[in-house]
Parts: sequence; structure tokens; C-alpha cells
Amino acid sequence: MGGGAVGGALGAHGQQLPLAAAGGEGLAQVEALDLWIAVGAPRLQGEEAVGGKTAPVLYFGKAKINKNFGIVDAISKADGQGMTATFFVKSGDEYIRVSTNVQKPDGRGRAIGTLLDPNGKVITQIKKGLPFYGEVMIFGVPYITAYEPIKPAGGGVIGIYYVGYQK
Repeated sequence: MGGGAVGGALGAHGQQLPLAAAGGEGLAQVEALDLWIAVGAPRLQGEEAVGGKTAPVLYFGKAKINKNFGIVDAISKADGQGMTATFFVKSGDEYIRVSTNVQKPDGRGRAIGTLLDPNGKVITQIKKGLPFYGEVMIFGVPYITAYEPIKPAGGGVIGIYYVGYQK
């Protein structure tokens, strides 16, 4: 399995949220993320439209993450208890959802192309290169969450990985 010590918050259903606290080097001790660890280091390359916004394209090795829902859906399926997952990519000062199983507020599909709250408590930690664990509102609904910065080796934050449960 992946490198690093497991860090995280206790989920709404008593499980530890599956994130490593190892500075973005390895991501976690959970089978659904073995793919992430196996495919390679994170990087940004190019841009594309995602849910009506132009976003940098996030890769892990050769695996493109933008609009690829295999990993986020596998996490939810492996959990079996309603866990949601999202990959955000940094674009300027914004973080854009590029892969998610979180639904749009109107319930009409995945919330890709939507932004992480630029004034929320999560962004304060991420800007420092640190994870955030705790309760936040996502589209007006409370969630117990864990957000980990995505960093290439020796680089700054290029994205965020999120998992959470609706409270």
C-alpha cells in the first residue's frame, strides 16, 4: 500500500477518512487509492473545459484525472456508506472541481467546474500546504471532511484531494 502515516478525521460513520498526512508524497492506506499511488506523481499539463470553466489538466503519471470519475466512484463504492470524493485543481487563486461524485446543488449531475469556497476555512490551511479536517458546508449542506493538498515532489500545491460524509 501507499507510503506515509495515515492521517485524517473520524468520519460520520466512525471510519477514519482515508488520507495520509505525509506531505502529499503518498496518499493513503486504502485500496481505492492504491491506483493513485501506482500510477505516478501528480502534475499539471495543458488546459481543458470542465463544467463550463477552463481548468489545468491534472495527471497522476499518465492517468488523466479531469472528468475521469473512476477513482472517486471507486472510493464511494469501496466505502459503501456514502463517502464522497473530489479532485480539485489549482487555477490562479481558485480551486476547480475536475473530478467528483458530489452532486450539483440542483441534483442534476456531478458538480465539476464548481469552485472550492475561496473564503472558507479549508482554503486557509491549503494555502499553507497543510491538510484540513473538520466540518464544512458544501452547497449549503454540512459534511464531515478531509482535504489534502496535492503537491508534486519538491513543488507547491497544484490541487486538492477531498473525501467526506454528509452529516
